[in-house]
Amino acid sequence: MRTALTLLLLASATTVSAAEKGAGTESRAWLSESSTPVSVLPNAREPLPVHEVIEAQSLLLHDPVTGVWGIPVPRLGDPDFAPDNVNYTGKVPDSALTLPARVFLPNGVMDRTRPCILMTNGYGVDDRAPENSPKDGRLIEQMAAQDYTAIVVALRQSSSDPQSRQIGVNGYYSHYGEDGVAIINDIVRRFGCGMEKDDPKSAKVGMVGASLLGGSQWAVVAQPDYPAALKAIAPDSAGITHNSYASLWFPGGMLPGPLRITRPGRELGSIYPKHRDYDAYWAERQISSGQLRAAASRRLALLMTGGWDEYNTPGNIDSYEAFEALSAPTNKRMIISPTGHTMPAALYRPLVIDWMDRWVKGTDRQDEQPAVLLFVRGAEQWRAEKAWPIPDTQPFRLGLSPRRSGTIASRNDGSLVSGSVGNGPSARYDYEPDAGPFLRVMVSQSVQGENSLRLTGDMAPEEAQVTTWTSAALSRASEITGSPVLSFWATSTTTDADFVVSLTQVSPSGESRQIVQGYLNGPRQNFARPDPVIAPPVPLVPGQPRQFTIRLAPTATVVPAGYRLRLSIAGGAEIGVGNDGKPQRQPQGPGKNSQSFSVEILQSEGYTATLSLPIIGTLPAFWR
Repeated sequence: MRTALTLLLLASATTVSAAEKGAGTESRAWLSESSTPVSVLPNAREPLPVHEVIEAQSLLLHDPVTGVWGIPVPRLGDPDFAPDNVNYTGKVPDSALTLPARVFLPNGVMDRTRPCILMTNGYGVDDRAPENSPKDGRLIEQMAAQDYTAIVVALRQSSSDPQSRQIGVNGYYSHYGEDGVAIINDIVRRFGCGMEKDDPKSAKVGMVGASLLGGSQWAVVAQPDYPAALKAIAPDSAGITHNSYASLWFPGGMLPGPLRITRPGRELGSIYPKHRDYDAYWAERQISSGQLRAAASRRLALLMTGGWDEYNTPGNIDSYEAFEALSAPTNKRMIISPTGHTMPAALYRPLVIDWMDRWVKGTDRQDEQPAVLLFVRGAEQWRAEKAWPIPDTQPFRLGLSPRRSGTIASRNDGSLVSGSVGNGPSARYDYEPDAGPFLRVMVSQSVQGENSLRLTGDMAPEEAQVTTWTSAALSRASEITGSPVLSFWATSTTTDADFVVSLTQVSPSGESRQIVQGYLNGPRQNFARPDPVIAPPVPLVPGQPRQFTIRLAPTATVVPAGYRLRLSIAGGAEIGVGNDGKPQRQPQGPGKNSQSFSVEILQSEGYTATLSLPIIGTLPAFWR
């Protein structure tokens, strides 16, 4: 029921006229108003099961010590059982470590010529999670129904399995890459996976899964020796892409946020405060641009999916860009939906089946699918693009001016201007750990309720408590698609300070609704980059100007004619309350700095501040 409703919402029930789309985008490759990425697939619907699926555990290895049926991997110093397992002894045998697994066959028939689909699951091999959950193991059975040998393997210390089956030790992605390589090599030997003439390189394996399951796919790809049998991956909402340090765990280098600090101790407890800064620990647990380029050069087929309200999307898009530069024009695809964490199963599942049929089965297909599909907010419609970044994107720079906009009684009421900025006094905001003031700029992992994902309420009351810069009214609708970039000079009263940034659209009635957000901890700005630097943080010098650059999260949004753009900067973020009067569920974003500080944004000669917007179509113009 909920899945069907979600898909209906994605289909865009609202009719939007050409004038309400961004100026100059009317002739672009918009899908019809009722279309989704699924409806434009060749059979225009989710494929129906074509086989009865039968589990065949006897084809796996049985471990007499742990009692599990599974796949053997190198032990790498791990004991049989996890430390919190009742069977834990601490002894590390010389034999292989057997990870729990399940294998599913169409009609129960073993066929070595059949390609394989693999899911490596850090949550276990159970399939009892909610259908739309990233822990849902039923996708692997659905892949078997499409005539694949389908295998799901629990990674070390998987939390969802019965305690007796928690095998080995997981120190946040420890050995996910090495284990993935070993698993692929084993299933090729064990099941054939379409191997020809006993040549493992000719085997055909695809990997699927969302969230942690998507991250484990990237962990395999990061290995320099990942098997040639791996032909395609489909990581959705993955958390181990470019700089997961600064997008998931320490947003913008700031402290961990509300959801991260409430997660089970093994996860965050092993990371903070020991690895507060970006170091070798993080470099080993996320894929670098060099590793991405190496994978792309091997022509691995990538289906990258996510949502505009997905906190991992900045890293996912960075990963796709590496494939954009180096891989073949047809073996990569990116789809960004108006969703959060994770993409609804009714969207993800048929897209994955189609992708694996193309690149794992090698189904001969004459149709051409667009390389990039984006849901554009404001237009409320899907659009196809040939590449990302969109090649004809135009940077539009607005200056942060001390000139008053007259639109809000904020700390400074500055202006966003496309002409001369002028000199004036600094814009100052204060921050207290308990009192803020804060901006409600978190996104939620939850997809339930009116307060889910990005809050849609009026932000003007809290913007009045911080520093703002507001533009004149747009004379025509304008589309912002990509990552806005803010560059500015500032001073702080302490050696540490945070910058929380919000870009909103302000209606003629004065309501301010969020487009996208950005975060940065001043001393750690070198960590909040697509390719972070392993180095100590650089403390601020009180009173000494320093230049900062914040890349806001990506978006695809049409701002209507008659609306204004507003940029707000505060010292902290806060959980918001939705239209249903309840706080956000599972809020994702930064925590609060423990220090009090005051920041001045400089607005004088030699210290200019600019907001660069990625514009599609005609550049914005303003009513004066």
